[in-house]
Amino acid sequence: MVIKELSKELINVANNNSFGGKRGDISEHEYKVYVQRILDFPISDEKKQKLLDTLYDKWSKLLSYEAQHVSVAVAGGSNYNAKRLDKSDKVFELTSEIVEWYENIAKQVDTSKNRLSRISSLIQAITWGVSGGYNVTNDWRKLAEISKEDFKKTYETLNGKYPFKKSTVAYKLYHDLDNVQEKKKDVFYDNADYEAYTEGDRAYIKFTLKPKRQLIIALKSRGWWWNAHENAWSTYLDKLDKEWVCSISERYKDYI
Repeated sequence: MVIKELSKELINVANNNSFGGKRGDISEHEYKVYVQRILDFPISDEKKQKLLDTLYDKWSKLLSYEAQHVSVAVAGGSNYNAKRLDKSDKVFELTSEIVEWYENIAKQVDTSKNRLSRISSLIQAITWGVSGGYNVTNDWRKLAEISKEDFKKTYETLNGKYPFKKSTVAYKLYHDLDNVQEKKKDVFYDNADYEAYTEGDRAYIKFTLKPKRQLIIALKSRGWWWNAHENAWSTYLDKLDKEWVCSISERYKDYI
């Protein structure tokens, strides 16, 4: 894993142009905090590297404006060219962009963690119900839809202790798993700008940052709508044009 270091020259310039002399150092510290947060994500090293590279690019741009920014307190009242030296608006804009970008990534990671937590809860409920002789039919069905693999493992484990009759839902589902539509996330496009995937009977696009109006209009015109539950743009599989989705980064690069 490669963790890129911010420009020491820009850090020093930012320090020199700040009132307290530590603006660059503070920015570097905050950058490293975000780096550590990404390293702590329970995702693959490959995905972590993509996020780290994107963070570096975004933060380098921010640092360049922090280095250019000179406040009134530092420049003094005389001959102060606010338009040329004051970059506070740009610094605020880029800082907000990084925060929003990170929070969206964190939400995606939490969604993945919640799926694993949901599977664990269902397995516990099924195990408890079967051992006590209770009806857990709905839990069996939900587990089969979310994860066929976990359904199979759970069934085989419990069937060794409490053999299922052929009339039970668990038995029928186990012997018909191939026909159960699993709600499995299948990612077909993933870069720093957005992730596109199918799950169940729908397709989704999760943008790192909120797309601009021009792209939103394009999405709606192609049958996509905002799915607040998934925090993503969604459409049905019969309306999915994977080629178009994969071309968004180039076709609409100014609006992402």
